[in-house]
Amino acid sequence: MQVRLIFILDVDGSVGGRQINTLRLSHSLSPNYNSFILVNKSYREKLAYYIGPQENIIYTNSNYILNKWRPLEILSSFIELFAINRRLSKRHKLLWISQDMNHELLLSGFGLWGIGNRLFIKRGSANQFLTGIVLRNKNHLKSVVAVSNAQKKEVCSSVDEENIAVIPNFIEYTDLIKVDRLSLYHDIVIAGYFNENKNQKFAIELIEELILYNRGYRLHFYGKLDNSDKASTLYLLELQLLVNSKGLENYVIFHDFVYNQIDIYNGKWLTLSVSKSEGFGMTLVESQSYGIPVLSSFNGGSDDILVGELEEYLLPFDTRVWVRKIEELRLDVGKYNRLVRISRKNVYDRFRGDIIVKQWVSHLDNICSGF
Repeated sequence: MQVRLIFILDVDGSVGGRQINTLRLSHSLSPNYNSFILVNKSYREKLAYYIGPQENIIYTNSNYILNKWRPLEILSSFIELFAINRRLSKRHKLLWISQDMNHELLLSGFGLWGIGNRLFIKRGSANQFLTGIVLRNKNHLKSVVAVSNAQKKEVCSSVDEENIAVIPNFIEYTDLIKVDRLSLYHDIVIAGYFNENKNQKFAIELIEELILYNRGYRLHFYGKLDNSDKASTLYLLELQLLVNSKGLENYVIFHDFVYNQIDIYNGKWLTLSVSKSEGFGMTLVESQSYGIPVLSSFNGGSDDILVGELEEYLLPFDTRVWVRKIEELRLDVGKYNRLVRISRKNVYDRFRGDIIVKQWVSHLDNICSGF
């Protein structure tokens, strides 16, 4: 009996990096496995924009977001998952794949009655207490896949190490973006949610110091609000007020989040990640694939991306250190161009789709052989 993979896709009103990674992985595994995506029916049109008409999507009534004030919705979600599992398992062996603690909590039956064989992908930060409770409930949990060694450390206290695999996110290798070297501007990009963890205030302090050396620096924020966190809206307001109070309106530009990566990276000179913590750091891989060098804080996920010669661009939270590194690249065009080549090669050698998919297929074959 063939094994069918069921990915639960969490959508919080928009399709971001985590959702795109799930869609990409499901599609890439389809030649080897019968792969399906479970998603709320209200996102039919939005998903069609990214992946076109698909026969391997199961649309459901629930969005599988747990709200403690709506216990009947939680019960309804569990019943729906149970019914889907019962219907599909009559003809196929199933492996449920989730990447959100809410989903894993539902699939595990809150530790009481697990739904089918499961694999959990640890992509980002999560409440450590909840992580421990959910992942210690081992009924039918076959494996945890962490996207970085930092993520692996987070779950080691809850799951036996031999049941944890580290498989990074991947990207389809892209065409090199040519940056206009004669431009008066050195455009720097930061992409992601607006929140305290993303630490955009540090970047504003950094640009304030950089323009003392060269007025051609501009910082571009491409972000979106975290709909699950009201503090995200307040944090964005704080950032905008900070920019105005420092008189940086001409140097810090806020953009709405865009889904076409070309629109984000086209013409940019450098990408920064100033997060306090990251599960992986997909923007760093995306940026390098276009030939846009990156600088990052020590935040966990970035440590797995910037290795070898790129390690010198992992920096502490000290604006003086960042200014020195960025100024080096502006003043030494040869060094910058060499960094472009190293960055592209880093993605091609380590995060290319066909390389990572092989790791997934090998891991899934080992898991499914024991069904």
